[in-house]
Amino acid sequence: LQLMSDMNISPSKISFCSAIGAIVNSQEESAPQRASLILKKMEPLCTNGNALQMRPPGSTYHAIIRACAKDSSKDSALLAEGILERMQYLNHLDGIDISTYNSVISLWAKMGGYEACLKAEKWFSIVKQKYQKENISSLKPNILTFNTLINACAKSEMPGYGQIAESYMCAMAELDLRPDVVTYSSVINAYVKDSESEGSLQRAETLFATMESLYSQGDTKMRPTVVTYTTLIHALARCNSTEAVAKAEMLLDQVERTAGDEQDQFRVQSAVPNAIYNAVIGAWCREKEPDRAGALLVRMVENLHSKKMKAEPSTIMFNTVVGAYGRSKKAGVAIKVKELLRKMQKNGMKFDDETSRRLQVVFKEKDVGCIDACLPREATQYQERPTKREHKIRVNAEYTFKTELESLVSSGELSSLQKAEETLLESIEKYESDENLLKPNQVHVAIVLDGWAKHLYPQKAESLLELMEGKPWFQPDIVCYSIIIKAWVQSRSSGYVQRVENIMDRLESKRVKPDLILYSSVIDAFAKSDDKKYARKAEDLLMKMETNEDFKPNVVVYTSVISGLVKSGSIRRAETMLKKLQNVTSDLDAIPFITVIDALATSDYPDSPQRAEALLYRMENIWKTGNGGKLNLDSVTYNTVIGIWASRSNRIQGAAYRADDILRRMEINGIKPDYMTFNSVIDAWAKSKEENAPERVTELLEEMETRFANGEKDTKPDAVIYAFVIDTLVASKADWSPFTAEELLQRMEEKYKAGDETMQPDARCYTSLIDIWANSNSRFAADRIEDLLKRMDARYQMGDDSMTPDIITYTAVVRSLSRCADKSSAAKRAYELICQLERIYHNSEENPDLDRCNLILDVMFKSLTFQKDIDDAESLRKAIIQLQVT
Repeated sequence: LQLMSDMNISPSKISFCSAIGAIVNSQEESAPQRASLILKKMEPLCTNGNALQMRPPGSTYHAIIRACAKDSSKDSALLAEGILERMQYLNHLDGIDISTYNSVISLWAKMGGYEACLKAEKWFSIVKQKYQKENISSLKPNILTFNTLINACAKSEMPGYGQIAESYMCAMAELDLRPDVVTYSSVINAYVKDSESEGSLQRAETLFATMESLYSQGDTKMRPTVVTYTTLIHALARCNSTEAVAKAEMLLDQVERTAGDEQDQFRVQSAVPNAIYNAVIGAWCREKEPDRAGALLVRMVENLHSKKMKAEPSTIMFNTVVGAYGRSKKAGVAIKVKELLRKMQKNGMKFDDETSRRLQVVFKEKDVGCIDACLPREATQYQERPTKREHKIRVNAEYTFKTELESLVSSGELSSLQKAEETLLESIEKYESDENLLKPNQVHVAIVLDGWAKHLYPQKAESLLELMEGKPWFQPDIVCYSIIIKAWVQSRSSGYVQRVENIMDRLESKRVKPDLILYSSVIDAFAKSDDKKYARKAEDLLMKMETNEDFKPNVVVYTSVISGLVKSGSIRRAETMLKKLQNVTSDLDAIPFITVIDALATSDYPDSPQRAEALLYRMENIWKTGNGGKLNLDSVTYNTVIGIWASRSNRIQGAAYRADDILRRMEINGIKPDYMTFNSVIDAWAKSKEENAPERVTELLEEMETRFANGEKDTKPDAVIYAFVIDTLVASKADWSPFTAEELLQRMEEKYKAGDETMQPDARCYTSLIDIWANSNSRFAADRIEDLLKRMDARYQMGDDSMTPDIITYTAVVRSLSRCADKSSAAKRAYELICQLERIYHNSEENPDLDRCNLILDVMFKSLTFQKDIDDAESLRKAIIQLQVT
């Protein structure tokens, strides 16, 4: 698109949509934002005569919204919402269905919270009204719409939203929709989270029973899933009621039976997490029922050995059960703990210092005769090798804590991440009150920092790091700082570069030695900044890296610096840096070369074409010698260089020949030229002042036709190419130019009638051909011009607005009339033409060009013989002047 702009070519609707599609499909993080910017450039073009030609299709809007849906950040949700609002405002809803609205509702649902839920409800209400009031069948809400909306209600965590979620499920019947297992599960989840509302849990149980009833009646699609079981089990386990915990265990029994059925399609053995067992076991411990908790722990081991379930008991859960036994007043608990301990040891469970303390509490019971036999083997071993044992216990505790944090962070839920940070801060508080407890280290902090970074909350991550920096016993390592810097770079939020620079200063003040990853992240941030000074700072950091003895900058770092210099306008410095990169390593790729070439394409340097081609020569030489590493040549690079020559072909003599030469070099190097290649070369010849330009563009067009006929689909010429060639023939004074141009127009019309819509000729083609005949000395000129004008008018009368004759068309026709021998006939024909022109202007908002109108009138006045005709012409001229003023 930038190249077309440089060449003064207005991009077509296909060009805009193709660019947007390519960006969206690139999977880059910034793809939705970049695609949206292009869309905003396209929308203002939908005015007047271009309304139909340039109107963005609904599928383009949908593609950007779908790309936004891949990211669960608030910025993506706002961007998608803004695009959908613009679609509605501009009424660009063709090709749009319910999936577009579903994407926006889903984005808000993923966000969670009350505000996001309101947004989801708002868009559901909008699309439902459009479907019901405007009767747009493609906008009928489907099951996914309702499920996503109900999920948003569940995540709102506001009182009363359980009932609201169920009301949406009931509303599905209005649209002849039937709730599925996901719908029921989501409503159950909403009730479970709505713990503040009275009767919410009971209603969740009722809905669960309804699902089971429907399944038992033969509806196989309504069988509760492992997610449904997990949600309800956790809710029941949190109740301070023995009855509720018993219900949770009954549900767990159902899950176990289901998992044990080899023929059952509901296979959950790899899906049931330890969390289900842990919830029930913990609940029994709170209810002072350690026997039932211990029995579940043993069942976990048995199920694991029988390969029924992949749920392995943890040290923390064992400690919980032992602690419950220690608090129990029942006799014989030590015997039970001893048996449980042996089973866990047999399963390979690793114990920690907490295990030791809780075991000793249990084994101090006076009424247990087996204590003396058990204690030396279990308790004294902690005292025989204290240093080694303590180290092992500490390592196990750190590993367990690390696993717990990773589990919370990796869930992807914002609430789980917040829980991970709370767990970390709680551990810090405990350690500061008792140094014998677990000491959080850099790995633990880095896990939570990375979680905030992935959720694009750099402020949260930096706040946590600042808190840890204030701890005298904690020293953040390079990994922590690298995560914060990466978080700011990925967020691209306002002032992110300044934040990165500030963190870098803090790092140096604490004498933390940067590594390659940190330097790379900082340089990348500086290079992407819009402030030109940071490009120089990136270059300074690169020079510092070059003097480092531990590591050297790689190709990625050099490429970032080159990109930054290009962005700041320092293209010559970027070229110098590229030469340095070649001297440093042979493991090159094409990106730094292409970056500089693209910059030269948009620059105003007089020698840009020569410098770009010189870079292309260097790429070719590296590629031919085989020392280029990942460097590959492609048609895009060649096309860019050809385009640079084409954009200067009207100012630099021989530019067209250079473009032609690069085309031939492409083929020598095994790179097939495509449509853009030929387009650029033809454009170079068309703009040039070379005498043989008409012959050369005609030859290139024929070459494209031949290649396409031989199966090279990327070389298919279209109406744009033909228009280039015809325009070139307009400037030619050769006698054969009009005949060749008309032959090309005839070919376009035949292809278009045969169904090739890319070959539709427009008014520009006809006007150019009329101009050729007007400039020629052929005796057939007047007849050919009249025929062309009639063909244009016929298509215009049939509703083809692209064939509207304009002032340029009529001017060309009148110039041919001025050479007519029959002056009276010429004057009458000129009068008819200017009347047609006046009617066209009268029915449009465009003002006529007075200079051209006067040219037509001048031809008329010189040919008029009757006073009446003169009066008519004068009154018509005044009417046109008046029209121009208004």
